[in-house]
Amino acid sequence: MSRGRRLSLLLTILIALPALLGVECLRDIIRNPPPEGSFVVTMLEPGTHDVATPNQKAAVTITVDGQTQLTISGLPEPDEPGQCDTYFGTDAELAASIQVEEAECFPHGFRIEIFPEDNLVGTAVVGLCAVDPPHPLAPPPGTALRIGTQDPDDPGEVIILPEATPPPGLECDTQAARGSGDRESDVWRALDPFEGLFRVTPLYASPGRLGASVTAFSPFAPVAVENGQQPPPPGQDLVVYNDIDQFRDGGMADANNVTMVENLVNYTNAGSRVWADCSSAQGGVSVCTDGSFSTFRTTIGGEGLAFEPVGDLTNIPADVRVVILWIPTDPYTTAEINGLKEFASRDGRIVFVGEHSGFYGAAIGAVQNPFLEAMGSAARNEGGAFDCGFTVLPASSIVDPRHQITTGLTGLTIACASSMDPLGPNDHVLYRDTGDTENLSIVTTIDTSPITATGVVGAAAEPNPTMTEAEGLRATSGEHLVD
Repeated sequence: MSRGRRLSLLLTILIALPALLGVECLRDIIRNPPPEGSFVVTMLEPGTHDVATPNQKAAVTITVDGQTQLTISGLPEPDEPGQCDTYFGTDAELAASIQVEEAECFPHGFRIEIFPEDNLVGTAVVGLCAVDPPHPLAPPPGTALRIGTQDPDDPGEVIILPEATPPPGLECDTQAARGSGDRESDVWRALDPFEGLFRVTPLYASPGRLGASVTAFSPFAPVAVENGQQPPPPGQDLVVYNDIDQFRDGGMADANNVTMVENLVNYTNAGSRVWADCSSAQGGVSVCTDGSFSTFRTTIGGEGLAFEPVGDLTNIPADVRVVILWIPTDPYTTAEINGLKEFASRDGRIVFVGEHSGFYGAAIGAVQNPFLEAMGSAARNEGGAFDCGFTVLPASSIVDPRHQITTGLTGLTIACASSMDPLGPNDHVLYRDTGDTENLSIVTTIDTSPITATGVVGAAAEPNPTMTEAEGLRATSGEHLVD
């Protein structure tokens, strides 16, 4: 189809809906007709709808509670790879102010509009495709892409947004990327309901995908981010939780918690066993035997893995996939530390489950933090107690849904966790509290170099004076303890 015919068809559509399209939007589309196949405008009746552009490079799943116009309009390709002003600013002054230190833009860019915007219900999801080599505007092979959008409060800033699961209707050209072993070119983002013209709130998404929010007339485009922001691969990693109750049957009633446990033990590793060290568990609260953790154990069994008490940590067998260290109060010896490091070097995963300071007490400084240091993490259990009582973390608390452990999570149920801080170059946050200020869980790539110190790492912890015998009995009976 010729450019003139496309423009004529576009004008016919727009003239049919003059009261619904904004004047500025109309002018912009006339001045810069979208690439062929990248424009769709449709009237939606109340309900949920899947809409894709004719070229299948952008798609949206949206729920509205009244008659609503949805417009998806492709934006022109930049003149050169990495240019952001094509998507986020057109005048010279604005283009010069765009902050692209950690953001380079690549096709395909789209603008998403709804009218009236108040009709949006719940969460809409929009998907985009990105170009791959040998496209001349493609990012270098292996580039990590996220979604960028213009900050409505500061148009010179590009906001890098979190991730979202894809809608149906996309057809991305990823054969070349798969063939070369590079990343796939599908990129996604989510749209959040908004109350005004310029409300932008980051939203959640799923692994490997991209999330965002939308306002009327909002531009979005694939944006490259630094490799240092990429999550560490599974295996040779230390996963740290500071809440045991997310693994109790009460927490595991949340399907997200079950998914997280399945992910925790189900990654590429030939091992068939999961070891758990409950030998010195604080207050005798044992994930190995307590009935209140039965769902946790059966979930692991459902992944085809044997759940067993820990054996000799200085010589971990090759068929062990994951080692869980459960609120230990006895420090690990140098030989055990080095045995765990050797296990990690074989793509083994170590899970350290700690607690908040009101329950775990002196063991935080005597056992947990020295262990983290020995494994190469700069993060420390800083204490505190956040989101106490069984609390459902929203999707926005899942900091990086790209990570293998957080794949598929749309939230998580926890009950009183302590904070992890500071973070080092090997540390990657998995989720934060409901206030989005405290790092509650991290994963770190283990430094597998043996340590040479003699004796023990840390010192034996005194019994926690804040935990009474009655509380210990409550824990073993399955009653919620750490709230």
